[in-house]
Amino acid sequence: MKVDRFLMDVSSTFHGLVQYARILEDQVKRLTHAEALRIKRSGYADTDEWSDAWYEHRWLFEETLPRALRYSCMVSLFTALEQILKAICERLRDRSASRLSFDDLSGNILRQTFAYLEKVLAVDIPDDGFKSHLFDLYKLRNYGSSPSRVGKIA
Repeated sequence: MKVDRFLMDVSSTFHGLVQYARILEDQVKRLTHAEALRIKRSGYADTDEWSDAWYEHRWLFEETLPRALRYSCMVSLFTALEQILKAICERLRDRSASRLSFDDLSGNILRQTFAYLEKVLAVDIPDDGFKSHLFDLYKLRNYGSSPSRVGKIA
């Protein structure tokens, strides 16, 4: 029996990314709880110090840290997706004996993928919103990669 390692690798990649996201979310919750306990136990004598500590806690653990960790998950997911899409196109090229390769096309990996599938291999991709979702993720990933914009992504 021949085992398709490619499908197993794709599945393992996405399963690993899901686990990564779950672990990050769990760790944020744990860190948030531990830091809240530390603040409660600190016994600030001054209400301004206590207020500042809670403000910083909320800023760090409810806004900054979750946003940064979720963004890193999204970047990892999209990077894996790009590599998988490219590999799928290369596998389909081998099966179709097409002389045109994925790398012969211009544009970002998404544009290359859909051009290759639709125009070179004549694969009909239904217009069910899938492509627009992928392009939205692509824009979000690239928008957030700009250092001046990272803090603006919700």
